[in-house]
Amino acid sequence: MAPSTAQLKTLSAQFVSLTGASERTAQRYLKNANYKMNDAIDAIYDLPARFVGSPAQSVDCNSRVALLLGHLRRQRTRERPNRCRCRALALKQTRLPCHLMPSEPGAHTSDALSGPPQDRPRTAPGPPPRVPPGCRSPRPNHKTKTALQRTSIGPRKGLSLWSSKKKTDVKQQPGDGTKDKDKDKDKIRSVFFGGSNGGSGAGTPSPLEGDLNKLFDSLRGSSDNKDHMGIDSTTSYLTETLGVNPENAELLVVMEIVQAPAVGEITRKGFVDGWKSTGVQATNKDHAKHIKSLVKKLSTDQALFKKVYRHTFVAAKEQDQKAISLEYAQIYWETLFAPPGWQWASQNHNWLELWNSFLAAKWTRSVNKDMWNMTLEFAYKSLEDETLSFWSEDGAWPSVLDEFVAWCREEKGIKPETMDTDA
Repeated sequence: MAPSTAQLKTLSAQFVSLTGASERTAQRYLKNANYKMNDAIDAIYDLPARFVGSPAQSVDCNSRVALLLGHLRRQRTRERPNRCRCRALALKQTRLPCHLMPSEPGAHTSDALSGPPQDRPRTAPGPPPRVPPGCRSPRPNHKTKTALQRTSIGPRKGLSLWSSKKKTDVKQQPGDGTKDKDKDKDKIRSVFFGGSNGGSGAGTPSPLEGDLNKLFDSLRGSSDNKDHMGIDSTTSYLTETLGVNPENAELLVVMEIVQAPAVGEITRKGFVDGWKSTGVQATNKDHAKHIKSLVKKLSTDQALFKKVYRHTFVAAKEQDQKAISLEYAQIYWETLFAPPGWQWASQNHNWLELWNSFLAAKWTRSVNKDMWNMTLEFAYKSLEDETLSFWSEDGAWPSVLDEFVAWCREEKGIKPETMDTDA
C-alpha cells in the first residue's frame, strides 16, 4: 500500500538525509522499492540487502542498526575508487623518471646530469605534484591505517553513528635512536619497580593482559588491522559472542567498557585495558555474564549510567569534531533513556517526549559536549522536582535548557511551586 502524502514526505526526507540524493530521486527509488527504505538505499548504491544475522532476516526501515550498517557498507563502496587513486598517485610519484623532457620548465636532459656535480645546471624546484581531491599526499615513513572511512550524511554534512577513526602509525627510522631510548626507559622501570633482573617489572604484561590480547586476536577478522576490529568483526562480537542487543543501551554499555573510539570499532588497547579494569576473566563467557549484570543495574545505578551516557558522546562524534548532529543526538537520547537504560519520565510528565518536542520546534543547532552532559544533570533534577522549581535564571544551565524551561511553562503549563507567606 502506498503511503500517505505526509508519510511519503517523511520517507523522502530521510532518504535524502542518508544519501544526499534529490527529493525527486528519493521518491523514484522509494517507489521502485515498494517504499522500503533499506531496499531503496541498497538500490541506489547497487548493494545487496544484508544485515546482521541471517540473510533472510527482515529489518524494519526505522531500525537504527539497519541504518548504521547501511551507512558503513555504502561508505566502503564509495571509498574504494578514491583509495585506488591515492595508491596510483603514490606509485607514480615514487617512480619518477630520472630526467625531464627538455620542453618542460626547469628540465634538463640526462646528458646535463652526466657531468660532475659542480657543472650540473641548477634549476628552481617545480611545484609539488597535484593530489586528487579526497586523497592525502604520500608521506615517507608513514603508514595510514583506516578500518573504515567515515561516512557523511547528506551533502558532506552530518555524522554517522557507526563511524570509524583514522589511525596513523609512524614507522621508526633506522638509526634514529628512538628504540634505544625506549629500551633504556624500560630498563630503568624494571630496576626501579621490579628488581635489576627484570622480575615483574612495569613493562612486563600480566597474565590477564596476555590472555586478553589472545582473545582480541581470536575476535579479529582476516581483513582487520592488527590492533583494530572493524565493523563486521565488532558486529559479530557484540551480537553473536556477547549476545548484545544492538538496538538498545546494551550496545553502549560494551562500548564504554572497551572505550571504543567509535560505535562499531574496537581497538586492542581499549579492549585489553577496559576488560582488565573489570577484573573479569579473559573468556567470552565471563564477559557476556558481566555485561548482563551491568545491563540489569543500568536503570538504577546512576554512576554506571552516567559513565555510559558520557562515553556515548565520545563514540558518537567525529574525531575532529566537537559536537554531534541534533538528529543523531536524539537517536542516542531515545536509546539511553529507554529500557534497559534509565527512563526520563516522572509521575506526571514524560520528559523525553517533551524534550524531543521542544528540540523539534525550537532547536536547529548541533549538540556539543556541555549541552550533552548538562542534559543528563537536568534530567536527574527534573525527576526529583517535576515542577522545575530548581531552575533559576542565575543558574549555570546552558541556554538551550533555559529555553526548554520557558517552553515547558508556556506551552505545557508546568509552573514552579510557590510558597505562601503570611502578610
